Amino acid sequence: MLEADTRNFITQEEYYRLRETKLKGPNGWLLFFATQSGYPRAQRVVDMYNSLLYRTDSGKQAVLIHQRDDGTPIIKTHEDMETNPRLPTHVAGSNIFLFSDPHSRQSGIVVNDEIYRTMQLVYTLKVHGAGRVSVVMPYMAYSRAERTSYLKREAAQSELFGKLLLSSGVDSIITYHLHNDA
Repeated sequence: MLEADTRNFITQEEYYRLRETKLKGPNGWLLFFATQSGYPRAQRVVDMYNSLLYRTDSGKQAVLIHQRDDGTPIIKTHEDMETNPRLPTHVAGSNIFLFSDPHSRQSGIVVNDEIYRTMQLVYTLKVHGAGRVSVVMPYMAYSRAERTSYLKREAAQSELFGKLLLSSGVDSIITYHLHNDA
């Protein structure tokens, strides 16, 4: 009777583990995620990153995840307009850069909806073991409302937004188009 050669058979779990070790660094392996609005910018960044990898370390590629294997978005919208992120891959121990652009006019998604989708995705990533999640958001939503106006009875919305992002599991926010010095 012939014994099975297990060295030539790779399970799906082993395949993902091998694929993930390609970009493993001291802080975990690197993954790029994008919401629907953040996808165009994320694709440009990943393409530039991969061109640098190609020059220095042939064969390695950064992965951009914005949809599942069947082509549907990772954030599913149900008939009642509720949204639900579903991850297409394991993320445990990963170092993630999540691209989101709440003010993107091309996506057709309202700013507050995109913010909530971003927080849902961050929370899902953290629940499934992501090590560090950095949100890349070119324009920080509510940055003009960094303090209350004198006698106008309004809240500092930027403080609320920051606290909501932190409570969803964001470790850092990278933003570069500030409308306000504060």
